[in-house]
Amino acid sequence: MPASLGTGYDKRAFVTAAQDGEIQAVADMPSGVPSVWVRSMLLGLRARIMQAASAKGEGELLSAADLAPFQIDVVLACSCEHDGTRIFNDTDEDRQAVEGMLPEVIDAISMAALAVSGISGDGAGDISENSDAPSAVSATA
Repeated sequence: MPASLGTGYDKRAFVTAAQDGEIQAVADMPSGVPSVWVRSMLLGLRARIMQAASAKGEGELLSAADLAPFQIDVVLACSCEHDGTRIFNDTDEDRQAVEGMLPEVIDAISMAALAVSGISGDGAGDISENSDAPSAVSATA
């Protein structure tokens, strides 16, 4: 127990406040798209992505194809306003809205969220010769 809290503090409030994590602006949004911020993802989603990374083998990077199943979940969970207020909820309506977004927007948000969550972009360029997909990523934590 942190000494500065003294006695009678609300443990649940203290622990759940730690869920907010880091918040940062998405720098690579396509022209004409409003500013979006991302927050670090919570453990469950991060663990699923890290499990996929560990299945690749040491030194191998996750490709856009590896990340595709997670991108909608990442955008839903991590898109936020500058104050950390979530933009989307995990509802069918919001999921359909995200699925209808431009791929460039989904890529920009999901890659920024991966980076702020400790899963960084490799900067390796396109996944394939004619791909518009995001760079491969690797686990850094």
